[in-house]
Amino acid sequence: MNFDNIVLLVLRLKIIKMIRITNLIILSILFFVFQVSGINFPDFWFEHITIADGLSQNYITDIKQDKDRLIWIGTKNGLNKYDGYEMTIYNHIQNDSTSIPNNYISYIYQDSKDNLWIGTNTGLCKYISEKDCFEQFNFETTDSPHSNYNISSLFEDKNNILWIGTEEGCLISFDLNTEGVKIYRASQGIKAIEQDKSSLLIGGRNKGIMHFDPIEETFYQTSIDSTFNSETVTTIANDPKGDLDRYTKSRNLSIREKPQQTIRTDHPGHSFL
Repeated sequence: MNFDNIVLLVLRLKIIKMIRITNLIILSILFFVFQVSGINFPDFWFEHITIADGLSQNYITDIKQDKDRLIWIGTKNGLNKYDGYEMTIYNHIQNDSTSIPNNYISYIYQDSKDNLWIGTNTGLCKYISEKDCFEQFNFETTDSPHSNYNISSLFEDKNNILWIGTEEGCLISFDLNTEGVKIYRASQGIKAIEQDKSSLLIGGRNKGIMHFDPIEETFYQTSIDSTFNSETVTTIANDPKGDLDRYTKSRNLSIREKPQQTIRTDHPGHSFL
């Protein structure tokens, strides 16, 4: 190594040292500012909760926090209530209408009145916190004698109607005020429900997106909806401004820009959000 190379190496080392010292000074100043202002750096960590901690099963199907800050965890083998210290497990009990209808928990939902609804693969129930038990609901009607529905989605609209989607392709309207029931037949298993301006957006299994008009009581598709045909749409979410719909599909994420009525799709490994 000649003299010039040695000089360059020394200069590089000094520059690196100066950068490190500068970064350290900046971090020290920021730390001092946070301390003086009373702001502490957040301390994040993950706690694993498993069967060893009292969980009924490690296969989690849904999670929801209720108004009392209790964590409800659905599994394929029972419903769990976690208060941060202890786990309470609820199981189906044969011939007991105050238990959950089935141990396979498919959906957990909290409505506008803070009622907790539990969907299972053989029916729906509501948690009665005062008695620490459940009220099961039978949606059997004259037109639809079948009652043991596999619940796959729940959504309350602005009129306090609880919309219930099932794997059998039924869309059930349940009035939370009068408990009136109406059942509609879709052409696909219903995986997601969301409110649009004048209709419901329905995400289905293998057939994509459709709309349901509650006034006309009809299902229909728009030209934009048809772009999702043959897809399984598992989640639909409106943004606060109402300009976008986000559709989580089986393989990617799509966004509908309402003013332009265009679709953008994010494929695995890419993001535009």
